[in-house]
Amino acid sequence: LAFIHQLIEKSDVLIPGHDIKITSYYDQLENIPGVFEIKTKRIMRERNALGKRDWLENIEAFEYFGDNSRAKGSYGITDEDVRMLYLNTNSPLVMKKANKVSNKACFQWNLSYLREKCSDNVVIVRTETNRLLYRQGKRVPIEKMPFGRYATQILEEQKCRTRYYLAACNIKKALPEVNHEVYIPSFVKKVHKGPFLWVAPKGHYEFCHFDPDDGLLIVLSGKKTVRLFPPSHLDEMYPNGLGSYGRTIQSQVDGIGASPNLQQYPKFENVRGYETVLESGDMLYIPAFWWHQVCSNEMTLSINIFWGSQSFLHKVQHFPDVRKCFDYWLLNVIEQNRFFESFNRILANLKNQIHRFLYNTWGEMISLDFAEELAEGIMKYLLESMSSNDVFFVNNGDPFKHLPPPDEKHTQRLKIRGLMHRNGNGAQVKSRQL
Repeated sequence: LAFIHQLIEKSDVLIPGHDIKITSYYDQLENIPGVFEIKTKRIMRERNALGKRDWLENIEAFEYFGDNSRAKGSYGITDEDVRMLYLNTNSPLVMKKANKVSNKACFQWNLSYLREKCSDNVVIVRTETNRLLYRQGKRVPIEKMPFGRYATQILEEQKCRTRYYLAACNIKKALPEVNHEVYIPSFVKKVHKGPFLWVAPKGHYEFCHFDPDDGLLIVLSGKKTVRLFPPSHLDEMYPNGLGSYGRTIQSQVDGIGASPNLQQYPKFENVRGYETVLESGDMLYIPAFWWHQVCSNEMTLSINIFWGSQSFLHKVQHFPDVRKCFDYWLLNVIEQNRFFESFNRILANLKNQIHRFLYNTWGEMISLDFAEELAEGIMKYLLESMSSNDVFFVNNGDPFKHLPPPDEKHTQRLKIRGLMHRNGNGAQVKSRQL
């Protein structure tokens, strides 16, 4: 137990694979004759307080048949099942053995093959991924390098590999030589972003966050442990403050699944979630606005796609927990833009700005009534939180009466800031909460 405590002591630099190591050490303790009987209560108390393994249920998992008909009496799932039972209800799902359904070459990829095909292609790699600010999603420095150099770091197990992570690499743009080899299931109807390649060294811990899109994660080789938490836990997940940069909303809780700091984040004690281990050929449907945290049990190649199901807008508007997370995400984008001089021009035509912004983000055309509802909520929020630092601030009266007239041809666009790089500062109001 003393050695386990040494592993999980608070430190800025993460010990690679700490999550998996701690779980393994607990299991070893329980299997030692005598030790378990004598120290059962102490070990389980430590495990509940630090490991928190009891609050993670298994995600539903079925063998995946794709477009093929399911044989009578077989235990599996088809694309139609996925659409009806999971996409429409915003429920996560593990689909096993997708590599048996598709003959796409991506399921045969390994890092040596990709290095041979794309060695000189320049990719953007995240750095300092072994530090606390990264694990909280607050600081994401980047560096450009040839794909071959990054692959070599991992293949040769160079010490520096734990500091780098090739994440969200747009395959079509950065690795066009292998784009035709990517598999996209037929239930993925409207792609928002991607497909992206992720190449993770063993022990990599990716910060917990949610995306404003449905997500599909496909493991091509290796093994990943994924933890999911429903949108109902928005407050308990301690999201980074409004104005934090990036397309996602990140959780401040570090060490999820191994050693979350319950003294610093006491509400996390009430969180209940799901866990699964994905192996080569497995796919995971991550519903929009579901929190997820991923660890690489070994060096792993995976693909993900951000997309929207046919019921996507319905879920955003009519599922209360999803709507709460969506509202937080949209206010975060507002705060990202709030202290720029151009923000007054955004406010002058806010309804149309929101309408266009969500279309550009999702490729979905929301109704003007919904855009109006969102604009009214944002205006109310801005009035309640207005300070002398705001570009629209006035001492007396309605500040929105003094906005410049809308100019459709030259209007400033509402946009997500910090898509590729976050320096840890975010917008000026990053600590503001709802």
